Amino acid sequence: MDPDIRPSKRILGMLRHAFVKRSEQVDILKAHMKTCSSPYLIAGDFNDTPASYAVTQLTKDLNRSFEKEGSGFGKTYNGKFPNFQIDYIAATKNVRILNHHVINAKLSDHFAVRSDLQLTP
Repeated sequence: MDPDIRPSKRILGMLRHAFVKRSEQVDILKAHMKTCSSPYLIAGDFNDTPASYAVTQLTKDLNRSFEKEGSGFGKTYNGKFPNFQIDYIAATKNVRILNHHVINAKLSDHFAVRSDLQLTP
């Protein structure tokens, strides 16, 4: 094998493994979410773009704070590919999203994401 191709194949293998693993995790979470009768939110570093399988499936029936109240690119990752949104806040439909902020303080390779939420009757 061409030595110049080897690193690319290794990276593709790692990405494929991560995609499969996240898909399995999403399926587990979705099954649990179906049993939950209380309002809830999910938030964190999903390590995936807004159009990915993991993000679209996990937040399918939820209010996503960036979609409701965000603006611009919503970038939350400030590493080598700085235009990616990979951190999310999403809540059930009975939780109102009041705002969405990305705090541009370089405290890590992610910018903090903040949203005020309101439980609706």
